[in-house]
Amino acid sequence: MRTQFVWILSFVLFWTLGCGGLPQIQIVMPEGTPVAAAPGVRRAAKPAPSRQPAEIQVTTMAAVQVIVDGVPAPFDSQQGFVASVAPGAHRVEVINLVGRQVGAADVSVNAGERARFQYRKKTLSALSTVVASTPAPAPAPVAAAAPPPRAAAAPVQQVQPTQQVVSASAGGVTTSVSIGPGGIEMRVPTMQEMQGQAQQYQQIAAAPAPAPAAPAAMSAGSFSSLRSSVASASFSDDKLDLVRSAAARNYFSCAQVGSLVDTFAHSSDKVDAVRILRHRVVDPQNAHTLSAHFSFSDDKSTVQQMFM
Repeated sequence: MRTQFVWILSFVLFWTLGCGGLPQIQIVMPEGTPVAAAPGVRRAAKPAPSRQPAEIQVTTMAAVQVIVDGVPAPFDSQQGFVASVAPGAHRVEVINLVGRQVGAADVSVNAGERARFQYRKKTLSALSTVVASTPAPAPAPVAAAAPPPRAAAAPVQQVQPTQQVVSASAGGVTTSVSIGPGGIEMRVPTMQEMQGQAQQYQQIAAAPAPAPAAPAAMSAGSFSSLRSSVASASFSDDKLDLVRSAAARNYFSCAQVGSLVDTFAHSSDKVDAVRILRHRVVDPQNAHTLSAHFSFSDDKSTVQQMFM
């Protein structure tokens, strides 16, 4: 080994003295070996490979949230849920208002494509693939010098996606659920708010219902026509049928009941007429006035007991 080194050194010295300079030596490095750049020498940047993004779209009319690879997808009122993703395999999930998964699918999408889905009737269905609407990012140019400063651009107004809000009430307590690009947010009232709402609900429920309007007795004109019909009937059964038909739709005062009783000849028919009308009397406190329309004490007693 030492002899070889001495021989090489002698050859170099001989070449230097004979040719007037050192030989040019070319060093060949194995492929893939990193070589440090010399000071002051700027190496050209290797352009990064272009990766055009892909998209995943889910259209639905249901109040759900779409999750792509564990991240909530943005919601657009015109296109539904649209997520910009890298080309490759992805996981699409659909969850309901309470955070339960109601649909899922695995999809592989290429660069520049949009994988479309539709969630309808509790089913997540795949549709045809179309061209993505998101343009591919342009590669950044490599410049030798920094570009001149640009004027400040006008601020771009961000359009916030619409949110879906669902509210439910039970026992006077209201709970709201908001679905938006940030996910699902549930608003539950505090204990103090729940107690206040519950007390207000109980007060409304315990309030007495308004009393129904008291029925009014038959008008004078209508009663006069009825009495004439009863008085003109030839038989007692016909008279009682007219009284029974009128009692089904009208109310009477004790004075009107006594006037109808006077149209009957037999005392038993008079008692039957009172029995038909007793539940349609608007002033039962004046029932004692009916005794004047009967001749026998037994009939008077029977009539008074009907109103006790």
